[in-house]
Amino acid sequence: MTKRVIVGVTEASGSAVALETVRQLAKAGAETHLVVSHGEHATICHELGSDGLTRLSTNATSVHSPDSLTAPIASVPSGPTEWSCCLVPCDPWRRWHTALATTFSSAPPMSCSRKSAA
Repeated sequence: MTKRVIVGVTEASGSAVALETVRQLAKAGAETHLVVSHGEHATICHELGSDGLTRLSTNATSVHSPDSLTAPIASVPSGPTEWSCCLVPCDPWRRWHTALATTFSSAPPMSCSRKSAA
């Protein structure tokens, strides 16, 4: 079963981390679906150079616009598929929010990792 990972790249410093995350997932054989926020484009250019977005995109299996409601990842398909999701980079507020949410619930609300019904 192919591991499918949605990689969301946020508006925070750490583009090199995002690039390495996508590279390592590809190396591990995962199918990666990349979504880069509009605000992150300038950060990627600043941190990785003018070809940064191209390098990030070419390492992903698929690239989706953050505005696309019709992207295949907008709705997890049925079937024996395992989907995971990660936000890269994850700024301190998100780490704090996840830790706080985990403290007060049995399942972290910011996690979108799940297995679809077979």
